[in-house]
Amino acid sequence: MEQGRKGVKRACKLLVLAALMTTIAGVFAAAAGARVDAGGSLASGPLVTPTAYSGNMTCKSLLGSDTAYEVKIDPPTSGTYGPVTATFYDDGEKVSFTSTVPVLAVFVKGGNEGGNFYDYRTLTPPGTTADSNLTVPNAQQQISHVSFCWNENPLTLPNLQASKTANGSYDRTVTWSLEKSVDDDSHTGTAGDAFNSTWSVKATKSVQEANYAVAGTITVTNPSTTSSQSFTVSDKLSDGTAASVSCPASIVAPSSSVVCSYTASPTGTSATSNTATVVPGHGATVTATVPVTFAANVNGDESVTLGDARLGYSKSISATTAETFPEPFKCSSNQSDYTDGADSDAHVNTATLNGPNTNLSKDAAVTVNCTLPKLQAAKTAAAATTARSSGRSGRSVSPASHSGNAGAAPAARRGRSPRPSPRRSSTTRSAARSHQPVRDRAVVQRPTS
Repeated sequence: MEQGRKGVKRACKLLVLAALMTTIAGVFAAAAGARVDAGGSLASGPLVTPTAYSGNMTCKSLLGSDTAYEVKIDPPTSGTYGPVTATFYDDGEKVSFTSTVPVLAVFVKGGNEGGNFYDYRTLTPPGTTADSNLTVPNAQQQISHVSFCWNENPLTLPNLQASKTANGSYDRTVTWSLEKSVDDDSHTGTAGDAFNSTWSVKATKSVQEANYAVAGTITVTNPSTTSSQSFTVSDKLSDGTAASVSCPASIVAPSSSVVCSYTASPTGTSATSNTATVVPGHGATVTATVPVTFAANVNGDESVTLGDARLGYSKSISATTAETFPEPFKCSSNQSDYTDGADSDAHVNTATLNGPNTNLSKDAAVTVNCTLPKLQAAKTAAAATTARSSGRSGRSVSPASHSGNAGAAPAARRGRSPRPSPRRSSTTRSAARSHQPVRDRAVVQRPTS
């Protein structure tokens, strides 16, 4: 009895172990069955529905081409065979593959049951570089051999051809500022005085550049008239900037082209060329190089007109520009220009900066303050004769001179020097009456400027 129980336990353990191994095998089989489809993404195959054929079929008979090329794996052993790498799993009942050259068809043969024909010519573009879960018609039967088919030898296909375009661009924002000043900005003097001032104007150009980009297309052409070819594409600027490339397909059909687009974002405009590199699944790598020029998307005015109407100045400029202009000023000598002896004038000067997107103006002014010179008075006095006696003196005026503004009325007072008090004789009085009186005059003059 005891020996029997031990046998049952041992059998149970073996059953559990067998179930575990089956589960693990299933996991690995599922993993092996996940392959890259024609578009390059992971998926479970097969990609097409197979057609069952009896007997041993060849690629020439299946493709209907005398030039068809066949890679036959017999016996079914995992490994690499020319451009194809095959993996057999699930006890040899399934096969998956990858290929450096798109495969047009696969025939999976299984003993006396005939085989399944997987025709990838129905895909767009024709052919595939990978598929999985390929079986014989009776999926429970082991694979006896597999044939991979092309229209011609995939190892001797003509090289792919590449061409490209490149358009560089960036955003250029242009702004302008304007400054206006004068030195000296004020003068003070009297009628007839002259002065000098210097006007200064400066227009400053500011530029900001950003959003550098190079974009274009890369065209991959397959010169083969019978077989599709797979490829990958990369693109780089001469300054080392790598581009982002997007292609609608990774397989190019016979006598056809695939047009990819790309964009690159350099940090400046130093790149002078752009190279695309096309790597075929099998064969020589090809490149295409074109020059790169950058066109500016300008926001603002590259050139403007700097003007000063007062000074008769106008000039088209495209860079920061500074100018100076001397100008003389003078106090008027015309008395009618003065009010209460004073005249003040402000001379305003306006600079302008104009363009399609620029409209600036700045002012500066010179103030000239003027006055008329002060008035001055002068007087002379002379006697017509001299007194007969020592006791008689001449006439005088006080004060003898005056100063003041226009319109002022200076006053002068005439006087007589004291004379002796003794009585004069009739002879003396008679002599005094015979003399002329003293004549005097006060004159007010404005100094000449």
